[in-house]
Amino acid sequence: MCRESEATGLICSTDSHTRYTAAESSAEAGTAAAAEVVLEREAVEDSGTKRLDCERAMWMPFRVVVVVFTALFAYSVPNLGVLISIVGAVCSTTLGLILPPLIHWRLCGAGYTRGQYVLHAAISSLGLVGGLLAFVSSFRQLIFHGQEDGR
Repeated sequence: MCRESEATGLICSTDSHTRYTAAESSAEAGTAAAAEVVLEREAVEDSGTKRLDCERAMWMPFRVVVVVFTALFAYSVPNLGVLISIVGAVCSTTLGLILPPLIHWRLCGAGYTRGQYVLHAAISSLGLVGGLLAFVSSFRQLIFHGQEDGR
């Protein structure tokens, strides 16, 4: 948004600040050249903002559908805590105990000693066994919800 001013020349304002050009920079670059640069820069900024707003507006229905589906799913599950427990058992043990030793082994395994192999295998095995036990326990709670002895 540029307008002509009598005292300073061309004034361009954006959302956050105002730029004064032409009169201050006329000695360096010339009034017409400075005005063209500011106008071009302003047009690019405006078109980028409009494109970004259109992209956000295009994704809005998708975001609404995802939020509504998530809310309906959470409302329809009778014991959401058990379902979250199952997801945590699988994802947390995988991300926390199984994958880190395997990634480190893949990246730096050429210079490993036998003790390092054993240590990484033990950590991954512990994560696998713990994750499996946590999954089974959570799954049993989900299946036998409401029964006292779980059988």
